[in-house]
Amino acid sequence: MEYRSLLRLPRTAKRRLARTGLASLAFATIMVPLLEGATSAPGSGRSLWWRIGGVLWLSSLALLAVSLLFGGRISRPMVFYLLEKAVGFVGMAIMLFGGIWMLQAGSGSSSTATFLLGLAVGLIALPFGIRLRAKWMSQAIQRGHLMGALNPEAATWDPRHEADQWLKAPKFSRPNFLLSLVFWCGPALGLALVDVFGRLTAAVIAGALAAGVGYSLVMVGVTDLVVLALELRRLERSLGRRILLPAEFSRGEQPHAGESRPKNG
Repeated sequence: MEYRSLLRLPRTAKRRLARTGLASLAFATIMVPLLEGATSAPGSGRSLWWRIGGVLWLSSLALLAVSLLFGGRISRPMVFYLLEKAVGFVGMAIMLFGGIWMLQAGSGSSSTATFLLGLAVGLIALPFGIRLRAKWMSQAIQRGHLMGALNPEAATWDPRHEADQWLKAPKFSRPNFLLSLVFWCGPALGLALVDVFGRLTAAVIAGALAAGVGYSLVMVGVTDLVVLALELRRLERSLGRRILLPAEFSRGEQPHAGESRPKNG
């Protein structure tokens, strides 16, 4: 199996939303009880994280149900992106809040407050990230891999072209043997941290890493969502009409004669 096989996007909106929703639900099902067991003392009862995690798990289940019920009825690109990002944000929230909870359990309130202050300061970089991302996306639409996403004649936007730049890169045609080891490296790394630093210190390290990754993913997701909304709005003003999803992507219809299918899905 090649790396690029993991980057291919589903051919319809419903399948893409379903894949994201199933991944989010699986992540929540594994991580919520795992973090509860890692931070709760035996016999102490259910913690606050268990309730927060339960809400996040139910949210992932509800969003998966919405994706399956309405994924094939979405016609506007921004509605599709909003639902897709919402589904993905559940997993990011589990990493962020679960990591903060582990940090709280291992280092106490004062260290956690300092860490949260650092995350809040990081919000200052959000406008700069949006500006850079908007410039990149505009160039990708004009002369990059997103040229195929926009069809000015039909006023459609095809999300299946988003992975074109990666699918065409030679380095992603290599076998993903190393990537398959990630599944085994995580538990081994966790046991090594506990063995070397002890349970509390390992919880602090793991919590800081999880919260940092979750925070970064949330920032990237928010940036992408804002830039997509602004760019699609700009394109609609330029075309003088609403931009829709192609029928073969939004409803799974077959393309008409003479229309070409994207090659990345």
